[in-house]
Amino acid sequence: MFIHIVLSSIFYGFISCSIEYKYHNYDQMVQVINSLKMGKCAGISEVYSIGKSVQGRDLIVMALSVDPKVNRLLIPETYLAANIHGNEPVGREVLLHLVEYICTEYKANN
Repeated sequence: MFIHIVLSSIFYGFISCSIEYKYHNYDQMVQVINSLKMGKCAGISEVYSIGKSVQGRDLIVMALSVDPKVNRLLIPETYLAANIHGNEPVGREVLLHLVEYICTEYKANN
């Protein structure tokens, strides 16, 4: 897996990426997530809120699975979190691009 990610980084020009490389604010992040849900991640993603932040913003979750609305017992799951601290935006950007990459590769049967 690690080698695949490194090689993907080396051959960046060959990877189709629709997310702009910049720091996204909250509203832009929501727009990117909704765009992914309706586009590259259609059929394998579910977006929902698990509550509100202190500023009243939705705490967004994006689940990726062959059936994202169903929680299956004894099937391993991975939880990835980003932007826990508001002054650390890099994690948010990494996760947005990782989600796009996972969806693209899944749809390509890789």
